[in-house]
Amino acid sequence: MESITEQEVAVLFFTATIKKVDNNWSKIKMEMGEVFKMLKKDIHIENENSAKLSLALALIALELQSLKNTFPDRADRIYQDMIKFIEIQTDLADQMHIKESIEIYQQKFVEYTKLHELVKEYHPLEGVAGELLKNLFDDKVSVFYLDIRNPKTGEGIINPVAAQVISVILTSYLGFWSMVKKSFTITD
Repeated sequence: MESITEQEVAVLFFTATIKKVDNNWSKIKMEMGEVFKMLKKDIHIENENSAKLSLALALIALELQSLKNTFPDRADRIYQDMIKFIEIQTDLADQMHIKESIEIYQQKFVEYTKLHELVKEYHPLEGVAGELLKNLFDDKVSVFYLDIRNPKTGEGIINPVAAQVISVILTSYLGFWSMVKKSFTITD
């Protein structure tokens, strides 16, 4: 088994996720288009570069949950190394956007994990999927809302069918840390 350092795996994780989304964008866009047709929503992604980044950041947030389970003793250090890499590679505005987006996706995962414990129909991925839809469509996301609103916040509620299908798309691109565990020995 090949050795890889925590810093190397952090950089590989970030760059491989970005590249995975970029390489599969046509397929992902087609899959999302099928969801929109199924829901009878005539909506299109306007800024593809922003959409690709949003999708990659959602995947990174989900993979970080897996990192905590797969390498619990290394997870914080690998995450910090990834953040250092982002800081070196991007300007301040992009750094803030990337870090904030990852944090929001992670918060949605945790929020929906707690909700799942109360109501089994909700899945933690649906929170991330709903947030991703908001990021992909900005002010047009309301086309995915149900006719009811969250009574506490007044916020629209994302159609659970849309969230579930987007969750399936997200899930199909996960698995980085299990690949690392099978292929590498991580060193300090």
